[in-house]
Amino acid sequence: MPIFGWFLTVSFVRPLFLAAAQLMQPRIPGLSRGVLWCCDPLVHDAFPESGEVIFMLYVDIQHVRKSYDEVFLFEIPQLQISAGQRIGLVGRNGSGKTTLLRLIQGSELPDSGTVRVFGSLTMVQQLASAPDPDEISHGLDKVWRVPKHSGRSGGEQTRAQLARSANERVHVLLLDEPTSNLDMDGIAQLETMILAHEGAVVMISHDQTVLDRVCTHIWDLDDGTLKEYKGNYTKFRQQKDLQVTAQQRDYDNYTVERQRLQNAIVEKKGQSQGMRKTPKRMGNSEARLHKRAIGTKQGKLNQTAKALESRLEQLEAVEKPRDEQGIQFDIHVQEPLASSWALMADGTRGCIDGHQVYDSLRLQLPRAGRLAVIGPNGSGKSTFLRSIEEGVAGLRLPGSARIGFFHQQLDSLEPNATLLESVMQSSPWSETFIRTILARLLFRRDQVHTVTSVLSGGERVKAVMAQLILGRFNMLVLDEPTNYLDIPSIQGLTAVLQAYPGTLIFASHDRSFISQLADHILDFSQRPPKFFQGTWKQWRRPAPTANRDTELLLLRTKAAELSGLLAAATDEQERSALDQQWLKINKSLRDLESPSDFE
Repeated sequence: MPIFGWFLTVSFVRPLFLAAAQLMQPRIPGLSRGVLWCCDPLVHDAFPESGEVIFMLYVDIQHVRKSYDEVFLFEIPQLQISAGQRIGLVGRNGSGKTTLLRLIQGSELPDSGTVRVFGSLTMVQQLASAPDPDEISHGLDKVWRVPKHSGRSGGEQTRAQLARSANERVHVLLLDEPTSNLDMDGIAQLETMILAHEGAVVMISHDQTVLDRVCTHIWDLDDGTLKEYKGNYTKFRQQKDLQVTAQQRDYDNYTVERQRLQNAIVEKKGQSQGMRKTPKRMGNSEARLHKRAIGTKQGKLNQTAKALESRLEQLEAVEKPRDEQGIQFDIHVQEPLASSWALMADGTRGCIDGHQVYDSLRLQLPRAGRLAVIGPNGSGKSTFLRSIEEGVAGLRLPGSARIGFFHQQLDSLEPNATLLESVMQSSPWSETFIRTILARLLFRRDQVHTVTSVLSGGERVKAVMAQLILGRFNMLVLDEPTNYLDIPSIQGLTAVLQAYPGTLIFASHDRSFISQLADHILDFSQRPPKFFQGTWKQWRRPAPTANRDTELLLLRTKAAELSGLLAAATDEQERSALDQQWLKINKSLRDLESPSDFE
C-alpha cells in the first residue's frame, strides 16, 4: 500500500472502526461484544481481552450455481445475510427454495461458487425427526407445549424443533415451512419468536400473513434467478405490480412502434411499386430522363424501406405480461341448492371413537355461504367436517345437496389419465372453461396433458381441487386445502373459490385465505363452538383502545424479554413463574391485535 494511503487508513478509518466497535453494546445472546461487520484485525484492538472478531455479515454467497441431474435450478451472482434481517424466501414449488437453505446450512454444496458463513446457525425442516426432550429447556417445552411422549403429531414435531432452535440461541435461524402443521396459536407464537430473535432469520413460508408481519426483506426465487426486495410481502407485491405495469407500458410502446414501422415499410414499398412506367408516346430522350428520375425515386424509397426493415429487426422485443382471464361460472350448468339454507345444527355433539370432542353446536349457514372452521389442532374441526360427510345425526343438510369433500389422501386421481382427462371425466363444464380454471391453478398449455401419476404433491392437491370445483357439486367441504401449495397457487385457488357459486365450508389456519373467502366463522377454540355471522375482519375486530399501538409495542417487547429469560433460567420455580407471565402476556397480545395484524 502507498505510504499516503496507509496514513489515511491509520489516521481516519482505524479510529472509526474502533469507536464503532467500542460503542456497540451486546445484542446477540451468547456473544460477549456487539455486532460489527469487519474482517480487519484492527478491530482486535477494541476487544483486547477477548481477541474475538464479531461479524454483522453472517452469510456471504458469491457466484453460486446449482443443478440436479442436469436440471438447472438457479444461479445467484451475489447474496448476503446480515444481522437484523428477517427474510422471507418465496417462489413456486420446485424453484429451489429448500435447496438454497441447505446450501446456507452446509448440508449441500453448490456446483460452483462459494457460500461463506460467519456465525452459528440452525435449521427447522419439514419432516425432520423431533429433538430429544433433553435438547429443549424446561421453560421452552412448556411455552411451546411440547409433549414428552413419543409419536408426536406433525404440529407437535414442528413445535419441538422450534423450541430447540430457540434454546440454541444461534445467529442465523433457517426455517423451512414452519407454519405447515401449526394452528393459529402456534403461528402467533412463531411470529413472536421471530420478532424476538436478535440475529437473522431466513424463512420459507406460503403464509402471506406471517410474511407480512415479520419480514424486513423478501427473496423472490423465480425462473432460476433471485431478486431481493426491501419490506414485507405486501410491499414486495406492490413492487412486483409496479414492474408488471411498467412491463405492460413497455409492451404497449413496443407494439405501437412495431406496427408503425410495419405500416411505413408497406407504404414505401407500395409507393415504389406504384411508380408510373414510361408512356409509349414519349420520345427516346424524354423516356431516358423519365426512367432515370423514376429509378432515382424508387431507389430512395427502396432504401428507406430497407432502413425501416433494419430498424424493425433491431427493435427489442418486449414480452407481454400474463393477463389472467376473469372467471364466470354459468349458474345454469351447476344445479344450485333448492333450499335457502345449506347446513343447520341444533345442539349437535361430535365424537371420535366414542370420545366427545365438542357439544351443543348450533348454526345455520345460508345457501352459497362461506364458512371458515377455525380453532387449535385437536379441537374438533376435522371431526366436524367428517360429521358432514358421514351425515351424523343433528347436522341437517338439504336433500338437494351434492357435496364434494377434499381430504389430504388425494386418492381420486386416475394414475394413467392426464390431468385434463381426469377433470373432464366427471365435469359438466366445457373444455374451454376447464382449461381456464386449470390455468388459474397454474396448469397452462401442454401441462394439462401431464399424466397425474407424475404430478408433485402440490400439483396433486390442485388437481383434486379442480375435480371438485368443476364437478357436479353445489357444496364443497375442504380440510386444509392450502397445505403444500405455494403462494401463487394459493392466490389462484382463492380467486377460483371466490368465483365458485356454491356453498363453501373449509378448515384452515391461513388467515389471509380465510379473510378473502369467509363470510361466516365457526370457532372451535371456544366451548361450545361459537358460530359467527360475519367476516374474519369483523370476527377479529377488538374493542376500541385509545393507546393500542403503545400497548402492542410494550407487550411485544415484554414477550421478547420473557422468551430470553426463559431460555436462560435454571431454577425450576423461576421457570414456572416466567412461563405463567409469558402465557399471560401472549394472550393479552393476541386479544389486542386487530384484523390488519392478521391479514
